[in-house]
Amino acid sequence: MPGQNVIMPRRQRRGKARKDPSVTSMNPPPNTIAYRGPIALPSTDELTVTLYDSFDISTVTATQLQLRFDNNPSSARNWSEYSTAWNNYRVLGIRYKYFPVQFVAETSIKPGTFGYHSIVHGAVSAPASLPQAASTGVSRPWTLFKPFTRVWRMQEVAEATYGLCSAPASTSNTLVLYGSASSPGADYGTVMIEYLVQFKTHTL
Repeated sequence: MPGQNVIMPRRQRRGKARKDPSVTSMNPPPNTIAYRGPIALPSTDELTVTLYDSFDISTVTATQLQLRFDNNPSSARNWSEYSTAWNNYRVLGIRYKYFPVQFVAETSIKPGTFGYHSIVHGAVSAPASLPQAASTGVSRPWTLFKPFTRVWRMQEVAEATYGLCSAPASTSNTLVLYGSASSPGADYGTVMIEYLVQFKTHTL
């Protein structure tokens, strides 16, 4: 009628019915008496873990120290455990920590032994001189009796491509070490290696 407000009933929207939270809840409240959720928990067919390895640095000749590391993690502890459970892998990143050995009684070893450590990508040759080492990758000066930490991260197509766990192989060099004026047969320290490895396609 004129002069009166007419309240019309709201129309319900189709397809907007509220869902019962107990149907999809993965963590029902502790006082629930009826469970309507899934029996199998959802899972992704991939796993990312950290694997550990170590390498002792020693000289081969009396004039230089040349070392190259790559992204093949098959020598790491527990590699066989994961590689038998998964089909494919790739290395997302690597952390290198160098811990020098203190030579107190070794008078034949020069305390100022100098070199470079470089983060590299791709197929890289080991430097044959200090100038070459300085211009290789992302290099930093290195006195062999001082610790350092370097981090390598996946950044190229070849590095990002998954490999077969049954035939692990390097797709890139990662760290290059060069030192001059070293003493033959001397142990300078240990490099601790942490591989961040992503596995996919479970074998089971």
